[in-house]
Amino acid sequence: MPETSHDNTSGRRPLRWILSRPSYVLLSGEAAGVPLATPSAYARAWAGLMLLSLGWGGVWVGLWGGAWRLVARSDVLFAPVAVVLGVMLLGPYRRAVTALVGLILGNEPTERMTGTAALVAVVALALLALRADPYHHELSLPTPLAWLRPTFEAQRVLLLMPVWGAWAMLISVQFARPSPAAGAAVTAFARGCGPVAAVLALTVPGGLTWLYFHFLGGWELALIGAVVIAAVAAGPLAARRTGGLTHDALRGANVAVQVVFILAYLAVI
Repeated sequence: MPETSHDNTSGRRPLRWILSRPSYVLLSGEAAGVPLATPSAYARAWAGLMLLSLGWGGVWVGLWGGAWRLVARSDVLFAPVAVVLGVMLLGPYRRAVTALVGLILGNEPTERMTGTAALVAVVALALLALRADPYHHELSLPTPLAWLRPTFEAQRVLLLMPVWGAWAMLISVQFARPSPAAGAAVTAFARGCGPVAAVLALTVPGGLTWLYFHFLGGWELALIGAVVIAAVAAGPLAARRTGGLTHDALRGANVAVQVVFILAYLAVI
């Protein structure tokens, strides 16, 4: 009886497809050896970048909830925070974190290690400051839509952080030009993501922020305004350090705005 061969790569095709998407490459800075899309595909990557970041926020929400349940639903959030930070540093944002530290401190190894540790400590302390209790005084949603709004404060913040970070990349290309050394992908992304796309995309993090925190009595609008201002400023400031927008400048702006979002939220609650 003749032997039949099995394609061992078939199960990896969905993963390879995701890793080769322009939105993932823009976010992570790596493609894991898979064939890359043509530069022209990056002109349409802004929509995929928002969707990918929303999905990644959902992953953080799930990991936080799972870790919280494993520690008997304790009010002490050490386990959930450790899990989320670990995935953040080992996942697509690994290079984005080091890019931000490099933009601020330069590329000297010791300074980058110290800066990365300081950034992780700030985010960890901010996440630990979030509460593990549900909200009770807010607009009710129809049952079929209830899944759109996580119950707990920490989960809502975690869902919104990467979405605001992605929007920072979209708005950055409106106020800074790509560096001559940025490559065809960044240039195509900047060309394809115009002001209309950036404004339309803002409805996602802006709308969700209002939906999640409307009970703050107007402070949610201050929160949105602060993050928008930070996002508008982050790209041009990063571009000044790199001689124009580059992958590192875009990813650095992404992480910087995520940090601003969580700190601004803690300031208004």
